[in-house]
Amino acid sequence: MSRLAVRLLAWALVLFAAPVRGDAFEHGLLWEVSRPGSPPSHLFGTMHVADPRLLTLPPAAARAFSAARTYVLEMFPDEAVAHRFSEAGRLDGGQRLSALLASESFEALAGRLASRGMARERVDQLKPWAALLIATATDGASGESIDLALYVQARFANKRIEELDSVDEQIAVFDDLPQATQLALLELALARHKALHAELEESIRAYLRGDLTALMALARRNGGGTPAGAAHQALLEKKIIHDRSVVMAYRAQPHLRRGGAFVAVGALHLYGDKGMLALLREDGWQVRRIH
Repeated sequence: MSRLAVRLLAWALVLFAAPVRGDAFEHGLLWEVSRPGSPPSHLFGTMHVADPRLLTLPPAAARAFSAARTYVLEMFPDEAVAHRFSEAGRLDGGQRLSALLASESFEALAGRLASRGMARERVDQLKPWAALLIATATDGASGESIDLALYVQARFANKRIEELDSVDEQIAVFDDLPQATQLALLELALARHKALHAELEESIRAYLRGDLTALMALARRNGGGTPAGAAHQALLEKKIIHDRSVVMAYRAQPHLRRGGAFVAVGALHLYGDKGMLALLREDGWQVRRIH
């Protein structure tokens, strides 16, 4: 695991807490979460991409993280987790991905992953969801994501570190997706390979603006614009985002009750009336966007 020092560079932001108007949680990455009797904590939306622009914490977030006693993240980003994902992403019982995918799609996938050093035989052993994750990863990505950078920083600062999910639970979510959905989304990702690169750049820019609505709209483009693709994407969104938001909002609350926690989750878990912010508010927490 990388131990690069985290560079906390400033960007222009004014620190003040503003109440959310209406029911929508559509904009903002840093939120104060509090209730009477509990010291305030913060919930911060991240982007799980290794891009140096995303390592620049806003000053308000940097201060909240520095002052926090506990760092809470989705899942520990260690080598054991990566190894478990690698093992779980292999087909069982002699199955082969080439027998599940259209031949031209498999050839496109094998060629793409060969450029990343993955042997054809290894590609043929991948479950469709594992192939989807690898195929949509950023080409040539290097360095660390902000989640990992904060994890390393928290360890160096001797903060308490907690996770909201486990590797086996995440694997179970992917395995629970119908194989038809896995294959359909993999086919769409292969067909939209060039568009995905441009959309990643759009997503990074939307994230840096704190525009959660735009981030969700970009994620939904992975359905390919057809009713069938949209249905598969909606199922993925429910399983990966909404259902996990319910679990993580519940599991975050003991840390929030102690106070002084900095909770970092993927930014889409904050969005809308099904996100963690709405769920925490329903459970009696006050949530205030930090500008």
